[in-house]
Amino acid sequence: MFNPEEKDYVPIPESLANDIAILLPYEKKRKEYSNTANKNNRRFTRTQYFVILGGVILTGLGVVESGAGGLENVPEGLNTVVILIRVALSFALGVFVLLSEKFAWQEIWVGNRGASEAIKHEYFLFLGRVGDYGKEDPERLFDRRVRAIEREFAEYLPVGAADYQEMEEEVIA
Repeated sequence: MFNPEEKDYVPIPESLANDIAILLPYEKKRKEYSNTANKNNRRFTRTQYFVILGGVILTGLGVVESGAGGLENVPEGLNTVVILIRVALSFALGVFVLLSEKFAWQEIWVGNRGASEAIKHEYFLFLGRVGDYGKEDPERLFDRRVRAIEREFAEYLPVGAADYQEMEEEVIA
C-alpha cells in the first residue's frame, strides 16, 4: 500500500480509483477463468506427455521384438513380460485418450483462456474510454460486454447454467 508521506508516492486520480473499484468484481471472475484455464492446460499437457511417452515405449518394444526376429526368439520369461507391458500400456494409452476426450480439457482450457483475455481486453478499452466507451455510459457498456463474453464462452466456463439465467434476467430488467 502506498504511504502519502513517502517521497515517490503518486496519488491515484479519483476517476481512476472509481474505475478500478468498478473493475474489481469482474477481476475475480477473470481470475477464476484464468485459473481454470491453467488447471485444464496442465491436465491436457500431462495427458499428452503420457500418450507420447507411451507411444515411444511401445515403439521401442516393437523395435526390440523385431530386432530379435520376433517374440519367439526372446527368452520365454521375458517374452511374457514384453507382451504384458505392451497390452497394459496400450490399454492405459487408450484410457488416457478417452479421458482427455471425455473431460475436454483442451477445449475448457482454450475457452476459459479466451474469456479471461477478452475480459482483460475490455478492461483496457474501459479504462482508456476507447471506442464506444467514450460515447455511451461506460459502466453499463462494460457490464453488457462482459456478460456477452460470458455467454459466448458459456459452455467452457465454470459457472452453472442457473447463473446465466440470472444474468439474462438482470439484462432484461
